[in-house]
Amino acid sequence: MIGPGVIFSLLIVAVTITIYYLIRSKHIENIAKIEHGFAEDNNMASLRFVLNLGIFLCFLGGGFLLAYLISQNSNVPEYIAMPTCLLFSGGLGLILSYLINSNLIK
Repeated sequence: MIGPGVIFSLLIVAVTITIYYLIRSKHIENIAKIEHGFAEDNNMASLRFVLNLGIFLCFLGGGFLLAYLISQNSNVPEYIAMPTCLLFSGGLGLILSYLINSNLIK
């Protein structure tokens, strides 16, 4: 019988291999862009990633606070309020980050 240690070890190996191939394919893609003269400014791409992550995490924090306030001030249980508010506010954060990025690109 396979124990949980073996499954966890296989999961770690699979995640490591996946991350390696993602990084490798991104590197190969960047080399091909440079060879064809389509070099992208990596500084702007990293700033966009940080902006997206920041907006998403701010909205998740707001959703967490909203869920806490709803569960404390009403009869809605916390196990219902938390996922609902987190998913809703996370979605709003992603929509807002998309709109901001589309305006930055223009």
